[in-house]
Amino acid sequence: MTTKKKTNPVVAETIDGAWLRRWRERTGLTADQAAEKLGFAHRNSIVKFESGERPVDKRLELACRWIEATLPSSR
Repeated sequence: MTTKKKTNPVVAETIDGAWLRRWRERTGLTADQAAEKLGFAHRNSIVKFESGERPVDKRLELACRWIEATLPSSR
C-alpha cells in the first residue's frame, strides 16, 4: 500500500519589491497614486521599495491588500 504525498495548494508568496510592482500594475496605480494611498509623501518611497532598496514589511503588504480590496471593481 502506497500513500500519496499531500501537497499544500497554498504557496507562500514572496513579498518584495517585485510583488509591490505587480500589485501596482494589477491595481492600475501609478507610483504617485500608490504613494498617496499608502501615506507616503513622495513616489520615491515606492521606487525604493520596488528596487529592493527598502524591504516591504508586513504592514505595507497588508495596506496594499486592503487598498486593493476596497478599490472599485472597474479598475
